[in-house]
Amino acid sequence: MTNVFEQVVLIVAGQADGPAWLGTGTLVAPNRILTAAHVVCDDQGQPLTTLGVIFRGESEPVPALLEWPLDNKSEKKLDVAVLKLLGNAECKPKHSPLLVLSADDIATATDWEAQGYPRVRDEAPSRRLEKVRGQTLSYKKDDSRLDLDLGASPENYKGLSGAPVVVRDRIVGITRAVPMNWGGKRLEATPVGRFFRDPAFRKALGLTDDDERLDKRIQKTVDNLALWLVNQDELISLVTQKLDITYAPGQGAALLAQTLVHQRMASDVVKHLNHLDAELCKKDPSAPLRIALKTLLWQILPVASDWRELVRLGVATSSTRKNVHELPLRSHTIAEIILAGIDERCCNFAIHSKEMPFGATYVPIPTLAKSALLDRDGSRLAQLIVKELAPLVKASTGDVSYDDLRIEVDALLDAAAADAPQDERLAYYMLFRPEELRGKDGKQDLWEVVRNEVGDALPSLRLVRLTGSANAEHVKLARHIEDLCSRK
Repeated sequence: MTNVFEQVVLIVAGQADGPAWLGTGTLVAPNRILTAAHVVCDDQGQPLTTLGVIFRGESEPVPALLEWPLDNKSEKKLDVAVLKLLGNAECKPKHSPLLVLSADDIATATDWEAQGYPRVRDEAPSRRLEKVRGQTLSYKKDDSRLDLDLGASPENYKGLSGAPVVVRDRIVGITRAVPMNWGGKRLEATPVGRFFRDPAFRKALGLTDDDERLDKRIQKTVDNLALWLVNQDELISLVTQKLDITYAPGQGAALLAQTLVHQRMASDVVKHLNHLDAELCKKDPSAPLRIALKTLLWQILPVASDWRELVRLGVATSSTRKNVHELPLRSHTIAEIILAGIDERCCNFAIHSKEMPFGATYVPIPTLAKSALLDRDGSRLAQLIVKELAPLVKASTGDVSYDDLRIEVDALLDAAAADAPQDERLAYYMLFRPEELRGKDGKQDLWEVVRNEVGDALPSLRLVRLTGSANAEHVKLARHIEDLCSRK
């Protein structure tokens, strides 16, 4: 995930030619800044006039207004606010706020850090960005305050108000005060858990139905995984040791589920679980723990934190009922997992095989079809794909014309999609890598040929183009997954 500190901004108020510097905020959603309410409101809770936001490296403020809370009296205790940028500003973070904000419990002595402009309200103000860090006290979802012990105290804190408190690359709170009786050794923050579920807050961020749907699905994944792990004490012990996770007695299942889904990248988890599987295989190839370990992995992969944005965008694309998808990936392995995520299926298939969930099939390109494609003979390509699909969907392959076979195959594809659960949108799909869509000289882009000819012949077949270049991390991850699938 992109470092959230790249999105830290300076909140200002007053005239554009000489605005007063007030405090810190963070871009967390398109044209939406999260900050502390007391930074942008007066003592009576009324918004300051002519609010603005200055982005890093810029000098001119972007005009803004208070978007939430509009009723400052009822929400004043939260000391948190959302600003909406005005004018022609098009400022968009790289990730959905549902991936950046965290309402999870936090254990005592968890490392945290914040970044902001602590000196902008000094007698000699400075716009120098500074980091502070330390360890948290424990936090539960219903707590109204997040206490943060400091490792080293800055000289001043006034402009740090509104800064994001970050734990494991996610914002867990918004700084608001320095407790007077701690001598500058502690900060207070408003925890994200206090406002994350507020419908008005989520509306102020501009969250879409797809965002909300993904959020519910992720939470359901956490709950189901925790429930499944309750009776997996040995697995919990092995995995937490491998991932260096500590937990209190009786809390292992919940903490591991939450950590794997919310706080760990798929690349990190898969690497460690592959090594653990290799160790188990050496000791006892038939160990039941190996099955449990793979079950654990297949449950979390489709909603892995580093792929959620692709899944979210894929769901949005699928919702339009289009039969064409483009993924910024190169690996078939990763693409198949992303597609399982788009379709809300558990990723329980063996890579590059026909052992896939109901309705889902990876359609390999026949050797002859590649030749036809490179010759730009789109109609011949479509015929070969139809013949390749026919036995998979159990179409009649006897003495029938191509047109009849095409109609029957497409009808069966459409029926498979209709019979699948409502959320499964990719009943059958065909993956194309970049090198499969280049002409004889390696420069021609033949994607339009595929879309036109195959799309017209089989409108119910989902065509997926992988657009990414070679990526070392993807290659490593694919190899770890394939090791897990192929190891006997």
